[in-house]
Amino acid sequence: IKDSITARDFEVSGYTVKSVTVDGNVVTITLTEEIKDTAKTVKLTQKYAVEDEDGNEFKLDKQVTVNVVKDEGGEGGDGGEGSEG
Repeated sequence: IKDSITARDFEVSGYTVKSVTVDGNVVTITLTEEIKDTAKTVKLTQKYAVEDEDGNEFKLDKQVTVNVVKDEGGEGGDGGEGSEG
């Protein structure tokens, strides 16, 4: 994925996206606040297409539910698994 993705490309229901970074095929979305301790999932929507290194565009066609993974300290972990829905 090209490193030209911005916070405007994604939306997380109930939260504000602060930044989006890319490392190879891993996209990290940083929010302006911590995910609530009681949250088990969050809803992710991709608003605009992103482009891979070969110039192919990709966009999720529906909202994705992402499992919230907490580390032992109770803070948000580095990610979770998603499912379309």
